[in-house]
Amino acid sequence: MDQSSYLTCAYAPYELVSNGVIKSYQNYSVRKGALLRFTFAPDCIGYADCHPWQELNDLCLDDQLTNLKQKKITPLLAQSIQFAKLDATARQNKTNLLEGLPLPPGHFLLTVLNEKSYLIIQDKLQEGFTDFKIKLGKDIEHETNWLIRILLDYDIKVALDFNCHLTKEQFLVFLKKISSVREKIYFFEDPFEGCEREDQTDYGIDKCVLQTINKHKNSVAVFKPAIQPLQTFQKEISNRNIMVTSYLDHPFGQVCAAYYTALLFKQNPKHCLKHGLLTHYCYLENDFSRHLVQKGPNFTPPKGTGFGFDEELQKLSWQLL
Repeated sequence: MDQSSYLTCAYAPYELVSNGVIKSYQNYSVRKGALLRFTFAPDCIGYADCHPWQELNDLCLDDQLTNLKQKKITPLLAQSIQFAKLDATARQNKTNLLEGLPLPPGHFLLTVLNEKSYLIIQDKLQEGFTDFKIKLGKDIEHETNWLIRILLDYDIKVALDFNCHLTKEQFLVFLKKISSVREKIYFFEDPFEGCEREDQTDYGIDKCVLQTINKHKNSVAVFKPAIQPLQTFQKEISNRNIMVTSYLDHPFGQVCAAYYTALLFKQNPKHCLKHGLLTHYCYLENDFSRHLVQKGPNFTPPKGTGFGFDEELQKLSWQLL
């Protein structure tokens, strides 16, 4: 697809306010992004999200918008344009992109691991969650103690995401300490810098950042549709397990990720792990996320055409680039 094939683009900046969960992970209480409105033809208009993470080497929002105005397309913007084209076509046809597409259940994301997390898991089990993704690595000794207690007390499966906070030596020590509960951990993500170059047979490590995918056959590929094209993972899913996650972005971005999840799940349900789309609860409720509020591991897309949110999108004040 010609990434410069749109006629005009407008944007509507937004802020996502932490509810306290994400703040302890990234030390941010407010995150900024922009919804984008692309005009591909006079009667062909589609929407997308742009939510950069500079911590993951994305350009900041202002630079993303400047590049978009100049039609210099970053990986994040390339995906935004792709989603906007899908959205525009569906809106033209007055169809909802996710209608009739089955989605696998999701896991619950914990961005901290402490006594409060122990109680949250208890509540989420009652809602029907069985799988959890836990971010850890900033205080590994304290977190390890809680992890062992949680895995001994609860019948759950977990994925652990370290965001490269550990050294290789720290990770090996960690593996020894959790050996009694190792079978409840189905993969480790980014434990230390350079782990993608390691022999991972004994680790079960995944390293998947931006468009670089670890090819080790026994690992899990973490797919972030906000920055990665679907075609890459359509080729991978026949012989690798894939977990699709949101970009901790706007609810519109969550729905876009849900669409790719549904396509992969339809292609190979056995290799599509429980997704990480249910991330809107990391922020205070807004006019968009209130359409996604639900209990349990199932993601329910909003009503409307394209990716939905028709009324909310019409209410926004759009600025032409």
